[in-house]
Amino acid sequence: MPLLAAAAFATGCHSTHADPKKSTASAEPKQEEVHNLIRFVKNPDPAPALGINDLDGKPISLDEFKGKIVLLNFWATWCGPCRAEIPDLIDLQKKYKDQLAILALATDEDDPVLVKKFSQKAGINYRIGMSSDELRVKYGGIPALPTSFVIDAQGRVVQKHIGLNDPSIYELEVRALLGLPFDGKVDYFDDTGQVF
Repeated sequence: MPLLAAAAFATGCHSTHADPKKSTASAEPKQEEVHNLIRFVKNPDPAPALGINDLDGKPISLDEFKGKIVLLNFWATWCGPCRAEIPDLIDLQKKYKDQLAILALATDEDDPVLVKKFSQKAGINYRIGMSSDELRVKYGGIPALPTSFVIDAQGRVVQKHIGLNDPSIYELEVRALLGLPFDGKVDYFDDTGQVF
């Protein structure tokens, strides 16, 4: 992998509401250290309620996705790393359409019409809503974009990723949570602030 591409995986757009005291490190080890090791919270907390509508004005509730894995993605149209991961998220949603729900929450955006036009042009096949400041606080402040939360089939947050990641990480996590075979190992950790 070229050096610049490798560096891109570690980057993210800084949110205008970021808390500089919060760490932007992911709750997982670097892939160079342990190949295909994925980590989940040992005793995960329930995901905070969303209380928002999608771009068509329909309410989005995590309860409607019970039994599915949810990838809750805070992103923005103006964020380069966010745009870079969209094709991989589209592919992931296609591949696991019956078992996975990707929800993208536009963050630091003022115009839902522009977000909808952008999403249509990009071919996004998952639901999009507009994040509120209150929701961002519930999810820990969102220090950088993209920030994604992995929510298990019981509605609990098991992992958080900040910045652009290797897309294979999401697929490994989805497969592990669905009980499907995957080339890797799961390690469990106590959440001492990595997620919430």
